[in-house]
Amino acid sequence: MTALPASALRSVGLFIIAALAWCIALPASAQREQPAPGYSGEYIDEFRAVFDIRPNGTLEVQETIKVYVKGRDIQRGIYRAFPNDRREAYQTDYLPISNLRVKRDGEPENIGKTEIDSQYYKTYFGQSDVKLPTNRFYTWQLNYTVPKAILQFDESDNFDWNVIGQDWEFPIREWEIVVRYPAGAAILEDKVYTGVTNTTTAVHLNEKQQTPRETVLRGSGLAKKEGVTYVLRFSPELIAPQPGYPVINQAYFDELEREEQRLLEMEEATRQAAAAALTKLKAEESLELPGALIFLTVSLMLSGVSFLVWGRVGKQKTVMPMVMPQFEPPNMVGPAASRYITRMGNVDRLKLLVTGIVSLAVKGAVKIEGRNIERISPKESNLTPAEIGILNDLNLVLTGKSFSMKNRSDNKAKMLRKASQNMVKKLKDEYRDSFRSNWPWLLGLMFLLNLAWFLACGQIQLSIVILLGFFNLVLTLLS
Repeated sequence: MTALPASALRSVGLFIIAALAWCIALPASAQREQPAPGYSGEYIDEFRAVFDIRPNGTLEVQETIKVYVKGRDIQRGIYRAFPNDRREAYQTDYLPISNLRVKRDGEPENIGKTEIDSQYYKTYFGQSDVKLPTNRFYTWQLNYTVPKAILQFDESDNFDWNVIGQDWEFPIREWEIVVRYPAGAAILEDKVYTGVTNTTTAVHLNEKQQTPRETVLRGSGLAKKEGVTYVLRFSPELIAPQPGYPVINQAYFDELEREEQRLLEMEEATRQAAAAALTKLKAEESLELPGALIFLTVSLMLSGVSFLVWGRVGKQKTVMPMVMPQFEPPNMVGPAASRYITRMGNVDRLKLLVTGIVSLAVKGAVKIEGRNIERISPKESNLTPAEIGILNDLNLVLTGKSFSMKNRSDNKAKMLRKASQNMVKKLKDEYRDSFRSNWPWLLGLMFLLNLAWFLACGQIQLSIVILLGFFNLVLTLLS
């Protein structure tokens, strides 16, 4: 056999029915159906494809596949594989097909997953956790769109389609292909090829009908790995010219060659830029040692400044009085104040408020039941100013007053926030001299250290001048 011309190998898709986990289960009582005579295993009983050629070169496709399932290779459903390696350059900006819709036995079918690689775009139909009842027929119907499918040449516009791929895994008893085209389309030539890959005959074609609006092909008896290719050549006026949909001629191939050359030039420019960047990096590496030495020197200088600052403001100059252990907490230092002092002011306001409310309950000023706080004692002599402030902010000044949190309320939320803010303010005013954080000095030294790192890795001479200036300023402040 002679090889089929390359122009006749354009393919809508390769259909492979495989043993995969897909499809919605039918009732177990489904009636057993018998396969056609001569077919003992799983097979495709009927395949029908309808291609509707639109004036803009788009194909609207409907495929109907009736399959006999015995639960061997087909257990949960089928998948459809569309070739991804036989497309022109202007067809690669999108998937091989679009707007895919699937039905099984007239009901919408789930598209379980999709996969794409350099060769195929695969779509799997059904559900992975449901097996099909066996020994019966199922009919899948696929509808999809193929943009810019008609190939435009100077001498013709071609429908060039491998309708049934030669890699299909099951025999096909009967098949039908319908190609519909716009009114007035002039057919120059059509060829049908049936059988194995590269066949030049049509031994499986039984009937061909052609009218001014459509061509119908019917055949039967395709064995496993046998397919059908149909080439239909129209006059070049079939598809109207449009941007991004060029005619495949010498100018088209010249443009592809120019684009390939442009990409090669871009690749070369990128390679040269990378080489230049590497050269620059090596040059900068020669300056790393001086920069590191400067950074080390400046770091040591800042360490000395830190020691001087600590000696000046960070060390307690007076002698700490003797610590006397007590078995009872001090009267006027409540739990909230202890928490505030221990954390040196770094407290969560709401947690601090909860601490104060619990302290009021422990001292017998309030009673907490569920989400209700009730004032039960007018005594305030054992309360701290911060705790008295909580009573005022929550409107618990008088005995018998209560504050309920059972229901959401913006007003009560505002009262709680205000109480927490006022409590932190009172504690800050009362115990501001109980600890010293030295945050300004810490932030200043951190700024100088980071500035030294930045400048040591950049402009070395300028960094020395700036850091020495900061160093003299700090010494002046300490003197």
